[in-house]
Amino acid sequence: MAQSVSDLHDVISDYLDIDEAVLRNGEELEKDLAEYKEKVGVLNNVIGGTCVTNHVCPIKMACLGCQAKIPQPEKKHELLEVIELSKDMEKRYSAMNLTVEVKKAKAMRKHARNELKEIDLIEKYREEQKYEPDIQFEK
Repeated sequence: MAQSVSDLHDVISDYLDIDEAVLRNGEELEKDLAEYKEKVGVLNNVIGGTCVTNHVCPIKMACLGCQAKIPQPEKKHELLEVIELSKDMEKRYSAMNLTVEVKKAKAMRKHARNELKEIDLIEKYREEQKYEPDIQFEK
């Protein structure tokens, strides 16, 4: 049954971007990071962000796309590198006719792009927090 559901998700993901529906907003991500800084003793440095789980890794160290990671704008360059790497991997695996590995490379790129979108939301949120409106009163 689990395999059937997994297969169905694979088919659906070819037509819909399920990850797009669950993107977290900048305010939520900043709040989560502040909350975890208080509750979690060790914040693990991972590609593109910070892992904030205080449990055993829920997805066996596959950090891209993990909900336990808070993407960091300062690490945007790492995600851009992952996208370039995944393109190269896809090309090489295609030449070797390794369709499963091609699919993994595409998923890697998709997760990195989603995290870049979250980073954009964080950056917008930070800009909004600093915004000071220019209020003028007429006499």
